[in-house]
Amino acid sequence: MDLTWWIAALFLPLFPFSAVFVVLVRKMSNTWLKGLVFLLWPQPGVWLVINNAGIIPQWLLYWAIGTAILYAFRALVLRELFQWLSFIAASAWSILWIVYSGNNAPDLMLFALGFSLPMALMVLIGGDLEKRFSTVYAGLYGGISESHPRLSAMFVFTLLAVIATPLFPGFFTMMSSIMAQMLVTPVIALGLLLVWLFWSWSGILMLQGLVMGPFDEATSRKPDLGALRTAWYSLSLVAVGVFGLSFAVVF
Repeated sequence: MDLTWWIAALFLPLFPFSAVFVVLVRKMSNTWLKGLVFLLWPQPGVWLVINNAGIIPQWLLYWAIGTAILYAFRALVLRELFQWLSFIAASAWSILWIVYSGNNAPDLMLFALGFSLPMALMVLIGGDLEKRFSTVYAGLYGGISESHPRLSAMFVFTLLAVIATPLFPGFFTMMSSIMAQMLVTPVIALGLLLVWLFWSWSGILMLQGLVMGPFDEATSRKPDLGALRTAWYSLSLVAVGVFGLSFAVVF
């Protein structure tokens, strides 16, 4: 295996190299810087893989799907939003090796952005949650769907984008990868379906822990999102959705 790919394995995370990104996110405190890391982290790996222009061995694809399943499964037990998001990111970005093997090399950067954009947006929304409630730990507080309808709505729609539901870019990335592998390597296609299931499952648990639940008088004293910030998040989500629909046209 070319040395370039070993370096790329840091940015398109393959276990155990993926631990570098997870630990880095855990150590970072600045929300905007953290969002930038989520947005740009896979791009050096994408550049290295595309410019290396080699054929990825089959065993590396199994390594990639193994990493994706591992982090998606472990995300099920995580309750801190940023840590959960870092595991989802490691899982999603490792799938880009499989995307590359499916003859999608020229568009690999777009696929990477399709995963990263909603995650970066979720970091900013998580920062808004942290400012109001001091932490973003599922189950510690709840019921903000009643007390903070704007913040809750932005969180819910962004979470749907992160876990690759229809109309968002990740959905088309997953669909194209599954279809490409179904006839070539059915085991990997089934692994991708399992990853997708774990993403959705853990996303629902995060949603239940942070948004749903009985009305809490203590959390209701905190202000909701302002109209301008809500509009900015809404336009960003629409832009991500349009970006996703362009995947449907192109791919």
